[in-house]
Amino acid sequence: MLDASARAEVAALTPLTVDAATTFDVDLQPVRVTANRGVTLEADAEYSQLGELVADDAMSALDDQLEALIVNGDGTAPNWTGLYSRAGAAHAGESSEDSYATVVGYLDALIDGVYGATLRDVRAIMPADLWAWAATKSPASGLAGESNLADWMVQNLDGVAVSAHAPAKASSKAKILCRVGMVPKAYAYPLWSQRLVFDDVTAAGVGRKVFAAVLANFHVPQKAAKAGKRDDFRTVELNIG
Repeated sequence: MLDASARAEVAALTPLTVDAATTFDVDLQPVRVTANRGVTLEADAEYSQLGELVADDAMSALDDQLEALIVNGDGTAPNWTGLYSRAGAAHAGESSEDSYATVVGYLDALIDGVYGATLRDVRAIMPADLWAWAATKSPASGLAGESNLADWMVQNLDGVAVSAHAPAKASSKAKILCRVGMVPKAYAYPLWSQRLVFDDVTAAGVGRKVFAAVLANFHVPQKAAKAGKRDDFRTVELNIG
């Protein structure tokens, strides 16, 4: 039981107010990703494991198509805009060819204390031609670093990957896609209902069985791209000669 003095103190307290929660909309747009592979009835009869191999190939093709859309989707319905286009531009390519030192400087500049505290908060994807160019760039005399720029990125960034779906060099320019984040979270692409469909009826007239890998009800949050660029994804454009 509170005495009179304590009750007075409680009554004098300012009531606690709770601000309205911050919310945002996510536009879930259903699309479908498929990959088809066929096998002739003769080949299927001759090789007992052929159907299984073709089915595995169809699933691999589906994975490859999925990566292509996520990395560099063109935004043409029903496709969505890939991360290369969603990312903000951290650096635009120079008129002259870049060097080991300039690229290190561009990547160092990504560290802002908000999304990234050290280079270990940076993950990078790049096309094969940019990676090959980086492997030829050595540090200038007296500049500490790895034997070449590609090695430096592997040793200093949190992760480096080469993707065949990253945009290749155009007019001497190529881009590194960087994800800068101290929290190891990925961009969300919810998906479900992945299945393999076997069809021996549709193409029966020409003696073929079809295996279709289908990712049904595939939903992608599009609102972030409509409202603005993703601040934690950024592109660094280089002049690679």
